[in-house]
This record gives sequence, structure tokens and C-alpha cells, in this order.
Amino acid sequence: MQKYHTGFTLVEVLTVILILALSWLWLTPTWQQFNSQLKLYIEQWRLKQYLAQVQQRANTSMGSWGLRVSVSPDRRRWCLLAQQEKGNSTPCDCFHLATCNQANNLVYFPYSSNNISFHTKYTYPQPLTVFNSTRNTMRNSCFILQLQNSNQPQKIVFKYSGFGEVKVDDQETTSACLSYAS
Repeated sequence: MQKYHTGFTLVEVLTVILILALSWLWLTPTWQQFNSQLKLYIEQWRLKQYLAQVQQRANTSMGSWGLRVSVSPDRRRWCLLAQQEKGNSTPCDCFHLATCNQANNLVYFPYSSNNISFHTKYTYPQPLTVFNSTRNTMRNSCFILQLQNSNQPQKIVFKYSGFGEVKVDDQETTSACLSYAS
């Protein structure tokens, strides 16, 4: 009588390793693309929260607040700063906060600025928009968050209406703001 030994043959082990390796190669690009999209949507959510906070601060104060964006030349680094507009105050740069003398500025630094670029017509020292405390109004403007290092570059367009509303559109929009993105 012949005894059988339980176990796996070398061919079976190599077949399983091959299947796992091919599965990994197939799923990795999909996971990386999903991870990049998730970062973009998290940045969108954080930015909407920040803009709501600036708008609330402008509504409760007696004056207007300028929202300025600083963008590095390679567009890899960017930040936003909301500053109360006073007659003789110099605008602050969020890349150089040590030069600012106001303690009540609201600063926004992105979660993942290496993957997401910021495109707009107005950069520091010009204000992107000005939030007025009078009837919750602001200057019409727009800007784009664009996902970098992706096979299909995705864009999210933020638009300010003059009535205090911030609209968010996806990349399929027909906005003049899309001409800012390169």
C-alpha cells in the first residue's frame, strides 16, 4: 500500500504566486488612481469648510475680508490667506507669515499640495475675491483645483457669485475659468 503525503506541488505553488502577482499588478494602478481622486475630494471638502469659515468671519465683522492665494512658480505649493481689509494695511503672503502683523488672519494650507495644483487669474498680492459684511456679498471670481500626475487630469471649479454663493463644478463644466488651467 502506498502512502500519500499531503501538501502542494511546486507547480501549484508557482501558479498561485503567478495569479497573486498578476492580480497585484492589475489592482495597483486602479488603487493609485482612486487614492488621488480621494485626495482631490478631501481637498475640495476642506476648502469649502475654510471658505465658509471666512464668509462667516466676514459676516460677523464690520468690514470686508480679502482672500489672497500664493502660488509657487511651479504650482506645486500654494496656500490661501483671508485678511481683513483696512485702509493702510499691506497684504500678507501666506508663504511668509512672519512678515504679517495681524493675528486674526485665516490661513489655509492644503493637505496634499504636491498632487493638487491651484489655478486662478488673481494671485498674491491681488485678492482672489473680497468678502463683504454687507448683505453677504463678494466679488465674482473663480479658481480651479487640478489633480496632477494622473492619466486623466481632473479639475474642480470653484465659482463665486456676487450673492455670497460658492458653487463647485466638476471638469465637465463650460466655464471661462477653465482657461486658467494649463
